[in-house]
Amino acid sequence: MFFGRCIEKGHLSARTVFQCFFARYKSGTISKKRSKSPLLQHIRVLEQYVAELSAKLEKHDKQRLLKNNDSDRKSLESEHEFLYHSICNPQNQELALTNKCPILPPILEDKLGDLSQEIDLNTTWTQKLSMINARGGFMGLTTSEVNQIIASITPKERGGLTDVIFSMIKNASIQPDSLTYDFMINGCIEFGNVEKAMNLFSQMKQHEIKPTVFSYAHLMNGYVKIKCPDNALLLFKDMKNYSIEPNLTIYTILISAFLQKRLFNNAWMTFNLLKYRSKDVYPDVKTYSLMIYSCALTGEAERANNLFEEMLSLPDGPLVPTVETYNALIHAFAERKDYFYETWRIAKTMADNNIPMDMKTLNALLRACGKVGDLKKARILAKYIFQKCKCLDDVNIHTFQGLFRAYSNYVPNNQHQVSKFCDSSNSKHDADILISELNMNISNDTKSNFFQDIKNCVFFKSDLNTSKDILNESKALMTYIQKNKYSFLDEQLMNAYLAIPINQGSYFIFKYIYENMYYPITTENLYEESSYLNSNKFKRGPYTYELGLQAAYKFNDLKFARLVWNERENWRHLIENQRKNCEKTNKLFTQEYLNNLDFNIYKSMINILTKNNLLEEAKHLLISSKKMFPWQIDHLKPLWSKVGQIKDEVFKSLILEIIKSGKS
Repeated sequence: MFFGRCIEKGHLSARTVFQCFFARYKSGTISKKRSKSPLLQHIRVLEQYVAELSAKLEKHDKQRLLKNNDSDRKSLESEHEFLYHSICNPQNQELALTNKCPILPPILEDKLGDLSQEIDLNTTWTQKLSMINARGGFMGLTTSEVNQIIASITPKERGGLTDVIFSMIKNASIQPDSLTYDFMINGCIEFGNVEKAMNLFSQMKQHEIKPTVFSYAHLMNGYVKIKCPDNALLLFKDMKNYSIEPNLTIYTILISAFLQKRLFNNAWMTFNLLKYRSKDVYPDVKTYSLMIYSCALTGEAERANNLFEEMLSLPDGPLVPTVETYNALIHAFAERKDYFYETWRIAKTMADNNIPMDMKTLNALLRACGKVGDLKKARILAKYIFQKCKCLDDVNIHTFQGLFRAYSNYVPNNQHQVSKFCDSSNSKHDADILISELNMNISNDTKSNFFQDIKNCVFFKSDLNTSKDILNESKALMTYIQKNKYSFLDEQLMNAYLAIPINQGSYFIFKYIYENMYYPITTENLYEESSYLNSNKFKRGPYTYELGLQAAYKFNDLKFARLVWNERENWRHLIENQRKNCEKTNKLFTQEYLNNLDFNIYKSMINILTKNNLLEEAKHLLISSKKMFPWQIDHLKPLWSKVGQIKDEVFKSLILEIIKSGKS
């Protein structure tokens, strides 16, 4: 069980902990109404959860701890990842041994003699260690003094000198202790060498040096950083062998691992368990921020807001939100169209509290604008971001994605485009005030050469009133990006651009982009980054094909739909063959991910066939996929309507049968 895995003999068992909790809780005055509260209901399922967690960890026990097993392809979307890394990395918590000691031990100065005066701020530690070696190395020093020297080295530089330092320790016949290893493990993690850190951890055990809670914290953090959450979970399980009680940092990293694996229930259960432990490991502002962020991944804006209010009204005093907390909440709100103005309200609260908005804040706001098609605010935000950047490559790719989505989803001359999603007059007022302030800052600051350049090349008009205006400006922006060789331009950004002419009603422009700015994937170029022939083009990927069928449906081009379908089928067979023989493809395209892609394609093609009255062909395609996907009536609305019009009762019965079989 969760507690049982961490508490050895001499400590309370998990069941006893829960019994004590219930005894304390029931000793107070509890009404029947209160006993039915969601809190108690949640507590009652905790034991069931810890049993499930134990089973999951046991399942991994047979795997080698060092196996780099990242089975989930892109468990977080890139837009979420941008915010995620600033929250989940527990560097600001007390992850021990990250601080350096600026003063060298006196014995080292004696050893260096006159050479010590040659050491200044520009002297690297490679040079310093070379000087020390020339004067007898670590000979005559104690383990504690060596640890002081190691602490003087910045973690990242320390990680690159691991072999040198341990060689000097060995030559001086010094016995390293747990602190020595923790310093060096931390250095390897910061240096980006998790494998080396794990080797030190194994060496530590072989020498019968007991790992500390910080040994595990550094390693778990390292595995989360490189997206190997399974190994982080295994390390958490391994802590029981040394009777090590996890601290808050460990639990926060554990939650990060669960979120990477999209095990949201496990993350929430771990978070809730923290609330019922001692105050020493009660969730802090970073843990709350991480859980608020998780709500963005699941679209639970209400839950995110409840968490935010909870952390502001804790019995022992409120937690003070950080910029990461606000960014997480804005990100969660930005995922929901009906929370659009609430997103701006939180941003206004940041400004009122003198918390500066960073690029993550601005890009989350821009994402919200793109989602609802508020192009006016999106353009002001984009200009404000461009003004803050010195050059094109300083602009994060999410800025362009958000702006392109706003171009795509904007409906010209629609006065009620945003209000149809949400109705909050107070929050709308906050949004208007904040966007006016940003716009005023743009007008008052014209010093940026990059901003003036992109403004003159792209933003010709102050307002965009027609689809033609939108198509012209989006084309000018893409031309600017290509001309200036934006290093982050990729298929994902191109797909965001490709969606614009579909929604703005220009099939001609869509076909031009699709046929001239992309090329199909073949066996030879599946993993090529670029080639001379295709250096200015991008591979058509799964979402490109989805957009192709969306355009074929909207503009009713059956011939083009068949071309897209056939090319996509070739791509699908290629991927399936590659998955059998290539681990890289398995990581990029998990079966679940491919099934979701296939389902979208089948839905689109059936709708296209239905629109062209090819009902028999649509029927055969539906029958061929009845065991592949969980069909529902909402997926087949055009087909169901058409079958109803022609009063084909047999076909209607078939559709109902397929839907019923999908539910069973």
